[in-house]
Amino acid sequence: MSAEELNLPFRPRARLLQLLGDQLIGTPRLAVFELVKNAYDADAEKVTVTLNEIDTPNAFIVVEDDGDGMTLEIIRDIWLVPAHDHRDLQRKALQRTRRNRLPLGEKGVGRFAVHKLGDRIELITHAKDSSRHPWRRDTAPRRSRCRAGQPGGYGHRAACAVRSCE
Repeated sequence: MSAEELNLPFRPRARLLQLLGDQLIGTPRLAVFELVKNAYDADAEKVTVTLNEIDTPNAFIVVEDDGDGMTLEIIRDIWLVPAHDHRDLQRKALQRTRRNRLPLGEKGVGRFAVHKLGDRIELITHAKDSSRHPWRRDTAPRRSRCRAGQPGGYGHRAACAVRSCE
């Protein structure tokens, strides 16, 4: 047999997102903090974290902000690319946001924080001069559920069914 060079790409499974959230984000508190940092990087003035039905099997958490939402291009080319260094490059170039902030994000993994919190995830984002873009990920058993509405105005809304801490 001759040795042939293989030019094959990695083929990550969707489960990788859950593993990244579970392994890279140490605790549920840190996961919420990562989502708040994401809101800061999006120039949010207001971030609201709401715990819903917390003492029931239907518990879910909602993190909403009024920051700059994401366009379809940002979702496709940056947000859905694990470990994208977009914010790190901004920070190194001292590129500030419109509110004169240097981004806090650096490794491109904060977006996986929701996977530490739950299995059913919904992100709704709305950038100025752009459409609303919902994104959903569900690895939960069919009996669990998640409810989330639309963000008011521009910004992001992330909601997920809370995973049992037992």
